[in-house]
Amino acid sequence: STVMELGAGQGAVSLSVAARRGAGRVISVERNASMLELLRVNVARNQGVVGDVDVVVEDVDLRQHRTKLTSHCASLVLCNPPYFPLGQRRVSQHEERADAHHERHGTLEDFLRAAAYCLVHRGWLKMILPPWRLADVTGALPGDLKLCTLRFVHAEPGAPAYLMEVVCRRGSAPDLEVRAPLFVR
Repeated sequence: STVMELGAGQGAVSLSVAARRGAGRVISVERNASMLELLRVNVARNQGVVGDVDVVVEDVDLRQHRTKLTSHCASLVLCNPPYFPLGQRRVSQHEERADAHHERHGTLEDFLRAAAYCLVHRGWLKMILPPWRLADVTGALPGDLKLCTLRFVHAEPGAPAYLMEVVCRRGSAPDLEVRAPLFVR
């Protein structure tokens, strides 16, 4: 099976998945030039760790996913989309940070469309987002991508959630399970 990471950055998640799976293919998608270079370096340096896993690096603007990515190729898509729509917070002067935190080159909806396009039928999408983006996620889900599980991440018991794990499935029934919270400390 194939795992795809959209917005892979320097490749920490892609390489972690590749090292744990032991077989299969991991496709890392990144468009920021400096992050793409770090991703390529990290893939090359970790070739012995990931063994026979094929890590493919693509430079893709997610708004053009239909011309750059293969449809129905991944059983799992992972992503950590930018948290802030343009205009909601001050944009960092550091290009990598600005691209990672703000929807400068693709919106949450663009990430969802690209994921749905790449997923096989009954394939999974896992995303990490701040909780205040939940309404945006549910409002932007493409027709055949359904929200399956939701899990809130807290620094410690009693603290408000600062992240959430959203799991969707292509071709699934609209059943939602809210999982037990995850406490970091």
